[in-house]
Amino acid sequence: MLGMLEHRKVRDVLVQGDILINTSLTEAFCIAIVEAACCGLQVVSTKVGGVPEVLPPDLIYLAEPNDQSLREELERAIADKRAGRNVPPFVAHNRIKLLYTWRDVAHRTERVYKRVADLVERETKERLSRYYSCGPLSGKLFVIAAVLNIWFMCFLQIFQPSQKIEITPELQRTYILKSNANQKNSKEEQRSQKRTLLECEDSLTNGTSSKILRRSNRKRTKSKKEL
Repeated sequence: MLGMLEHRKVRDVLVQGDILINTSLTEAFCIAIVEAACCGLQVVSTKVGGVPEVLPPDLIYLAEPNDQSLREELERAIADKRAGRNVPPFVAHNRIKLLYTWRDVAHRTERVYKRVADLVERETKERLSRYYSCGPLSGKLFVIAAVLNIWFMCFLQIFQPSQKIEITPELQRTYILKSNANQKNSKEEQRSQKRTLLECEDSLTNGTSSKILRRSNRKRTKSKKEL
């Protein structure tokens, strides 16, 4: 029923509960537990994939993917809820709000892609050796799959040589030049803003001093007239 709701109405459903149970057997990143924790719910989830890294330990109860472990963690979450030992909803919301922002996600994704792009390509012999060392059985399977992949690439090279494929332009140098230009422009803008502020301060200072001088001259003239 929850999957049929509009996304803007999911919050109205989540805040009606106290605990969310996630029983995934495989999960890379579960956005549902983030939404639940952001709405103030205590999360009970199976300890699979990247779930243990999604939320802080005091906002999630991690269980093994079996009935007994899930039941134990759920009972512990209920007991903590009744005793008032869990994190208050508004506190949990503010913490999640700081942990996950799209700007931060974009920066971290960019760092991952850059780290992958900077990796040095290994030779075929070294790659096969690393595959073989992955395990007594899995290593051999990895080597077989890699060799089949190499043969398949050689087969494709015969019918469509790589020399005839249009090469994409180098983006890394363009990105570096653009980023350097943006940094230079931002520095120039900061300098211009500082100059403007200094000019404003000088003008204000000069204006204030001139006003003080005019006031003092008026007072002197007035005192002379009285005398």
